[in-house]
Amino acid sequence: MENNVVSKEETADLKLRELLKEVQLNYDSTTITTFVNDTVSSIKDCIDQIPENLKVNANLAPGFIRDIGADKVEFTFKKPKSVQIGGSYSIHAIAKPDISVDVFIRLPKECFHEKDYLNHRYHGKRCFYLCVIKKYLSLSSGIKNIEWSTFQNEARKPVLNVYPATSLFNVAKLKLTRSNLHGPNQEGDARPATPRYNTSILEDMFLEHNSEFVRNTFNGWRELGEALVLVKVWARHRSSIYTHDCINGFLLSVIMSYLASKSGGNRINKSLKPMQIFRVTMDFIASSKLWDKGLLLQPQGQYNISMEVADQEKKSISKEERTQYRQLFPVVLIDSSFHFNLAFRFTRSGFLEANGGFEEIYMTKVDFPAKYDYCLRLNLRGNNKVYASGYCLDDECWRTYEKKVYSLLEQGLTDRVKLIRITWRNSSSEWKIEEGFSKFGADALLTGILVSSCEKSFRVVDIGPDAENKEEGLKFRKFWGEKAELRRFKDGTIAESTVWECRQWERHLIIKRISEYTILRHLSLPKENIVHVADQLDFSLLNGVGDPISFSANLLGAFEVLSKRLRNLDDIPLKISSVQPLDSAFRFTSVYPSEPHPMAYEKDVGQKSQKLIPTCIQPLEVMIQLEGSGNWPMDDVVIEKTKSAFLLKIGENLQNTWGMTCYATESDVDVLMSGYAFRLRILHERGLGLLKKQVGNSQMRRISSTDKELFIRSQHSSMINGLHGRYPIYGPVVRFLRFLSSYDWMFTPLVIDINNDFTSEDEVEITENFMLSRKSYEENVQNVESAMFLATSYDKASEAWAIFSPNLYELRRLVAYAHSSAEYLTNLILKNQIESQIWECLFRTPLNNYDAVILLHRDILPFPQRLLFPSEMTQGRHVAQGDASRDFHPYMLGNLKGRTNEMKNKVIVNFDPTRCFLDDLNGEFQNTFKLWYDSLGADAIGLTWDKPNSMKRVREEETEEHQDPIGILRDVENLAKHFAKVALRKAMKGIGTKDTDLIRILKMGSGSDSNGWNRARGLVLKALVLVGGAVLLKRLTKSTTRWDHARIVADAVTGEKFSREQASRDPDNFFNLRMFTCPAAEMVDGSKVLYFEQAFWRTPQKPFRQRFYMVKPCSKEMKCDVELSSYAIRDAEEYKNFCDRPKDQRPLPEEVVEDVAEHLTTIYLKRCQRGKRCLYEGSTPPGGFPNSWNGASYCVSELAVIKKDEIHTWDRGYDENGNQVWGVKTGPYEFKPAPAPAPASSSSDMFSPLNITPMQFLEKRVQGSFALQE
Repeated sequence: MENNVVSKEETADLKLRELLKEVQLNYDSTTITTFVNDTVSSIKDCIDQIPENLKVNANLAPGFIRDIGADKVEFTFKKPKSVQIGGSYSIHAIAKPDISVDVFIRLPKECFHEKDYLNHRYHGKRCFYLCVIKKYLSLSSGIKNIEWSTFQNEARKPVLNVYPATSLFNVAKLKLTRSNLHGPNQEGDARPATPRYNTSILEDMFLEHNSEFVRNTFNGWRELGEALVLVKVWARHRSSIYTHDCINGFLLSVIMSYLASKSGGNRINKSLKPMQIFRVTMDFIASSKLWDKGLLLQPQGQYNISMEVADQEKKSISKEERTQYRQLFPVVLIDSSFHFNLAFRFTRSGFLEANGGFEEIYMTKVDFPAKYDYCLRLNLRGNNKVYASGYCLDDECWRTYEKKVYSLLEQGLTDRVKLIRITWRNSSSEWKIEEGFSKFGADALLTGILVSSCEKSFRVVDIGPDAENKEEGLKFRKFWGEKAELRRFKDGTIAESTVWECRQWERHLIIKRISEYTILRHLSLPKENIVHVADQLDFSLLNGVGDPISFSANLLGAFEVLSKRLRNLDDIPLKISSVQPLDSAFRFTSVYPSEPHPMAYEKDVGQKSQKLIPTCIQPLEVMIQLEGSGNWPMDDVVIEKTKSAFLLKIGENLQNTWGMTCYATESDVDVLMSGYAFRLRILHERGLGLLKKQVGNSQMRRISSTDKELFIRSQHSSMINGLHGRYPIYGPVVRFLRFLSSYDWMFTPLVIDINNDFTSEDEVEITENFMLSRKSYEENVQNVESAMFLATSYDKASEAWAIFSPNLYELRRLVAYAHSSAEYLTNLILKNQIESQIWECLFRTPLNNYDAVILLHRDILPFPQRLLFPSEMTQGRHVAQGDASRDFHPYMLGNLKGRTNEMKNKVIVNFDPTRCFLDDLNGEFQNTFKLWYDSLGADAIGLTWDKPNSMKRVREEETEEHQDPIGILRDVENLAKHFAKVALRKAMKGIGTKDTDLIRILKMGSGSDSNGWNRARGLVLKALVLVGGAVLLKRLTKSTTRWDHARIVADAVTGEKFSREQASRDPDNFFNLRMFTCPAAEMVDGSKVLYFEQAFWRTPQKPFRQRFYMVKPCSKEMKCDVELSSYAIRDAEEYKNFCDRPKDQRPLPEEVVEDVAEHLTTIYLKRCQRGKRCLYEGSTPPGGFPNSWNGASYCVSELAVIKKDEIHTWDRGYDENGNQVWGVKTGPYEFKPAPAPAPASSSSDMFSPLNITPMQFLEKRVQGSFALQE
C-alpha cells in the first residue's frame, strides 16, 4: 500500500516537472538574458535622446484628453528618474506562452503640479509622457513594433507600466472619502467621493514599493516561483477568472507573498514542494474566511525602499479604515504601504467565481462556454447610453454598466441562479490613443449564468410580496411592469407574482425569457442586440414543433402499469421478482424518445385519428428477473430456449388478461400497450450469480452472452439514473466535445467512478486489464481494435465497451470531428452575432470527406421525420440510380374507421430497412470499403476505401469489372435496388480506373418533362443566336402561344422551394418556409390544377396553408398573359402532404376536381419587360379580394416568376381604413428550388420563435403573410 502511494507521488512529481519544463522560461540562457538586457538598454538610450524642456500639450492625444475630460495637462518634459525591469521576469515567474517583460519608468515630480490629482490631469499627463517616449522609440531600428494597450483593462491608464514618484501627491488628498473629480455645478459636500479614481493614482505611486515587497519574498526561493508559474497556468485556462475584475498574475504573486509572510500565518514555508504550495494557495483563495475581514500585507524584515516611500509609509491601518474598505470594495487586500486596496478592481461576481472551488487540472480549458449553463451577449457598440455621463468618472463607464447589468439580472433571476458572471473586455486591440475611446466597447458584454437547481431555476411562478405590503409591492410592480400581477394561491395567500407560462419541455428557456425581459425593460436595448445562447440547438431534438421528451411522463406511467401487471401474473411457473427498464428513453438520454403510436393501444383505447400513421414502432427494452429455482438447465442453449418459453407464457397471459397485443420472436416478446412497444427480456439469475462472483476468464466465457449483456446494461442504466438524480440539469455539450478530443485514449484508461468507491486494488486491476488490452499495440499500431478503454465498477475490463469501441482509425476521425465541433461551438457562443450563426453545421458531416456516397431514398427510412437535413451532393460522378421500393413506406394513411385490425397488422416493431441494407453491404463487401452512417436518422451512407493492401486479394481474384471503383459501386447498386442512389467521389488508390474526373452529380428524380423542355429550349436559343442573331431570337419569343405562357408559369411554380436564404438574411421578418406544389388534375378546357401547400421547413408534414391553384391563359380581352387563381379545398385534411405521397396514394384527378371549393383570389401575370430579372409578374386587381382574417377587409397579392424557377410572393391584408393588418411589410417572400441544406454561411429559422412556440402563435406571428384566408 505504501509503495502504491509513493508511486503515485513520484508520478505526480514527474508530471509536474514536465509541465514546468513546458511553461517556464529558461533564465539560465544567456541568449534570453542578453536579449532582454539589450532591449531595455535600447529603451533607455531612446529616452536619453529626448531633449530636455520639450513642451508637451494636448495635440499629442486630443481624443484621449477629450474622452477623459481632463484640463490643464500641458507640461515640460523631464527625463524619468529611473528605468528598470519589474514584474514576473524580475522574480523568475513568467509562464509561457505569454512572455512579456514589464519595464517600470518613474515619472519625475517636476512634470506635475500639486493638484494634478484632480479631474484626470494626472492620467492625461501620464498618457502624454508615454506618447513622447513612443515617438522616440519608433525612431529606433531596434524596435520592431509599438502598440498601445491598457493596464488591467482600465482605459484611462495606457501602458507601458509607468508610475510616478511616490511623493508626487500628498496621500492625504487621495483618501477614499475625498472627491477629486470636480464637476462644473458641484461644490463642497455635493461632490461624491471618488475612491476608485483615487486608488487608480495610488496604485501607480506605490507600484514600485509593492513590487519590491514581492521581489524580496520570491528572491532565492525556487519552489515558490515554480508554484506561482503553476497557479498562472491554471488561471490562464480559466478565462472568466484571469481577467480585469478578478485574478491577475501580480495579485497571485501578492497573495502568495502574503501566505509566506507572518501576516499570512506563514502558511507557505520553505519545506513545501511546488505542488504543496499550489494546493495551499488554491485552498486559501477558495475557502479562507479571512477574505470576509480583508487581508493586510505586513512586510517582515528590511528591504530597500526610497526615502520618498519612507516619508509617506504608514505603520498600520485603523479599524474604521478597514470597515470603510469593506463597505466600498467586495474584496480587500491592503498593500504593504497601507495606503490602498490592491484588489480594488475585483467585482462581486468575479470574487464569487474565484471563491467557487478549484481543481488540480492545469491544462483543461474552462471558459464561459464550458463553465456556464447560459451565456448572454449584449452588443453595445455605438450605444450612447453607456457613456452618456462621460467615459471616466470615479469608475469607468464600462465598469459601471457591468454593475448595472449584474444588478438587474440578480434582481430578476433571484434564487434561480447560483452565479452570474459579467465581463466586458472593452479595450480595443488596435487602439490609436489619439482617437480616444471611440472604438472601445466594440466587443460584446458577456454574461455567464450558473443555475441553482431544477426546482428553483425552472419554476413557472415567482411569488413576490403579499398584498398587505404596499411599499414592497410598489417596488415589485415598478421592476416587473406588465408582468407583475396580483394572484390568489391555493393556500389562500394573495401576493404579487410573475408567471412564465410555457410547455414542460420549454422550461429551460424560462431563464432566457426573464433575462431578455429584464434587459429590454430596463436598458431599452434593441432585441437584435441581445444574443442569449440557450435554445439554438433545440431544433435537432424537435419532432414537428414539439419535443418528444414531453411524452416522458406518459411513458413512465405506462411502464409502471406494465411493471405491476407483470408482477401480478400468477399463471407462470416462476413469479417475476423484478422489472427494470433498459432503454435510454427511461433515463431521459434518448435523442428521439418514442412517441405514443395510435396502433399500440390495448383494446383500441386511446386511438386517435391521424392523417399519416408511422409504419414502424421503436421497441423499449425491459429486463425482467424471475424468482430463484434450482431446476434451470445448465446448458446455455437450453437456458435460452427456456427463457423463450417463459416469455411466450408471459405474453399469452398479458394478452388474455388485459387485451394487450403481443408479438413473439425466438429471443423476446414485444408487448404493445398505452401507445408503446415494450420488448421483454429475461436475465437468468444463475448467470447473474456467476458475474457477481467475478470468476476467472475461462468460466466467464461459459456465461450466456445474453445474460452478460443484460447485466451490464442494467448496471449502466442504474448508474445513469443515479447520475441524473444527482445532476438533473447537467449539460456537457462543450465539455464533452473538448474531453473527447483531448483525452489520451490510447495510453490512459478512462475510469468512471461516479460514487468514489474505487479502492487502490480496483485501480491496480483496471491498470492491468488496460495494459493487457494494449499488448497488440506494441506489435502493430493499426491492430488496436478497441482504441478506447472505459472501466466502471461493474466492468473493470471494459468488456461492454470492447464491442462498440472505435478502432484507432475511427478514433482519430472521431477526435478530429470533436475538436473542430468544439472550436466551432465555442466561437458561436462567444463571438458570432445571431444573424451569422450557423448552428446546424455542428450536425452536418461534409460528404466530400468520403470516397463515395450512397444517397438513400427518404421513403425507405423508418423515421424520416428525424432527418435533420436532406443530403445534397454538388460534385462527383453519378454511377447509378433507381426508384424507391413500393413494398415499404414509412407512413400509412390514418383512416381508422373499420380498419383497426388491418392497420395493426401493417405495423412493424423494430424494423429498419436501412439497417438491413447496411448489414448486407458489410457482408458482401467486408474487405472493400468501410461504411459511415448516422443511425439516428440520415439519408446518406459514406464509403471510404480500405487501404490498397487490403484490396490485394480482390485484385487477384475478382474480375476486371470489380477492380474498377465504378464497377464495385454498380455491384452496390444491385444490392441497393429500390434503396439508394450511388455517387462516386474519388478514385480508389491502387485500383485502375479510366474515368476519374469528377463531374456534377445528377439528382435522382430531378429530371422531368418540363425541365427537359427548358433545357432543349435553351439549346435551341443558343443555336439560333449563333446562326441568325437577335432577329431569330425575337421571332422565337413572338411565336410563344398563350398556352405556352400558362405552361411556363405552371412549371415554374411546381416543385419544392424554400425561403431559407431570405430567412438567413432577415430572420426578424421572414421565416424559413417550405412551399411544395405539384400537378393534381387538368380541367376540360386545358387549365392545369396544382396542389399547393406551405409549412415551416422543419415540419413539412404539418402544412399551415393548403390551396388548389388553377393556371390558364388570360382571356383575350384582358391585358395579361396568365391567370393564376387560388381555391379552397373542401377537405384539406385529406390532401395533407399530397405531393410527398406516391402517386397511387393520392386522390384521383376526378376527385380533385370535385374537391375544388370557393374561389379566393386571382393574380393576373404579364411577361416582364426585357432587361428585368423576372419572367412574369403580376398582382390581384385594384381593390383586391374580400378577406376577414385578423380584422382585414380585403387582401392583395403579388407574384413574380424569376429565372431558375424562383418565385416571389407578397400577400397583405388591409382594414376598411387602408391600414395594413397582416402580412410582411418589408417585401415579398423569396422561394428558391429545393432541397434546402444549410449553406455554410447562412443562418436559419432556428433563431426565430418558430421552433419553440405553439402553432397558434406562429400563425399570428406570420400575420397572414401567406394569405390565410380560411
